[in-house]
Amino acid sequence: MGESLEKSSSSAAIAAVHDWWAQLVKPPEAGQPSHRGELAELRRCKNLAEVLFVPAYHRLSYRVKPLGWKDPISVAAVAGLLAHVKGEPGSQRERLDGPESDVQAASPGNHTEPPKTVAGLCGTPVKPGLGPRVSELRFQRLVKIKDLHELYPNLLRVIHLAGERVPVADLIASVRYWNRQRPEWTSRYYEALLSSEHTPTAQGA
Repeated sequence: MGESLEKSSSSAAIAAVHDWWAQLVKPPEAGQPSHRGELAELRRCKNLAEVLFVPAYHRLSYRVKPLGWKDPISVAAVAGLLAHVKGEPGSQRERLDGPESDVQAASPGNHTEPPKTVAGLCGTPVKPGLGPRVSELRFQRLVKIKDLHELYPNLLRVIHLAGERVPVADLIASVRYWNRQRPEWTSRYYEALLSSEHTPTAQGA
């Protein structure tokens, strides 16, 4: 019963964050309030301490606290990271956003189905025959990090290496439960890495 309630609360919190992010990055519409200023402010934050002073973070915190997410540092990390995410892998908007779409379109994941996890995305190559988006050495260093303040700039780097398009719900859950998620991230990364290494395209490159 307790586990079921925890999962339900977690799903509700992830949905609330996802909605906050969607509103934040949504292009401004005539007659509607624009969030571009808040988005730019979050993107300028160099660390989590700066995120804590941004009003957009406090609006997010206010939404998720009643849903059981009360840790300010993990909420700040999610807010700051999502400000740099432009969309999901394989989304239609991806085709309209310029050069980044060319990188994503060349990914083997987009010929079939994009990875559903950030770790899986890290383990896939940008183009057939190339190494993973995130090298094994960089990834091993990443999953050894336990402190969110140290993790933040490293995950920011991952987002940029992925062309600012990552599975949003997985990113949210991963940051919230990071120390619980680290072993799972390792499994997903190597599953994606080994899968790409053994595809006919990769072998023939």
